[in-house]
Amino acid sequence: MKAEEFDGMEFHGRVLTVKLDDGRRLKAKAEERRRWVQGEDGDDYRSRWHEEREGYRKAFRRVLETQPENWQAVVSAFERIKKPSRREYGLMVSYYARRGDMHRARQTFESMRARGIEPTSHVYTSLIHAYAVGRDMEEALSCVRKMKEEGIEMSLVTYSIIVGGFAKIGDAQAADHWFKEAKERLSNMNTIIYGNIIYSQCQTCNMDKAEALVREMEEEGIDAPIDIYHTMMDGYTMIGNAEKCLTVFQRLKPSLPPS
Repeated sequence: MKAEEFDGMEFHGRVLTVKLDDGRRLKAKAEERRRWVQGEDGDDYRSRWHEEREGYRKAFRRVLETQPENWQAVVSAFERIKKPSRREYGLMVSYYARRGDMHRARQTFESMRARGIEPTSHVYTSLIHAYAVGRDMEEALSCVRKMKEEGIEMSLVTYSIIVGGFAKIGDAQAADHWFKEAKERLSNMNTIIYGNIIYSQCQTCNMDKAEALVREMEEEGIDAPIDIYHTMMDGYTMIGNAEKCLTVFQRLKPSLPPS
């Protein structure tokens, strides 16, 4: 029987009424879930519960901004949020990443997925950052593979973190591989990723390569910040080339504040 044929029929002493849905109810439900996942409740709250949740979300962001060193306050503020959105989960993963707490970052990431909230490139990048800070580049690359499997594009920030992570553990070859992939896939580079790859070459005393990268960066119209000059000076010091170290210092001198 068709649904409309039940309209007006008696069932266990009650008359049935059939209401046909033209799809609006399901669309409204889908939109409500999308707004929750994105964290877009807005100012018109559907209920007291939604208003309270928004209050907890704002309190969490306020604690993150004013008391980042107090991890207990940050965690407590996060846990008070009823049904955190992707935004709050992302902020929490990023917070743990900055602390180098890769285990809690992963735990938060998995908790988000368990709620049916799919990660974005930004959230994945925060998790990768956690592993890079913790010097676990194997797990960082595992996240990269998962991103690619799910069709999520790596951003310049993602590549910068990967290059920087390998630089910190002294793997200049791996850093160079990911730097080259970034150049192939992205149209614009920046000082951060160049700074990371130059640092990796200086740490392995490959100053010829480091010099070539500085020239390449400047040819692309990217101004080298003071940090890169410091990195180059450290590299020349490591190989005992005082002359080039002094040359870099003289180039840097005009930008130094007066003593």
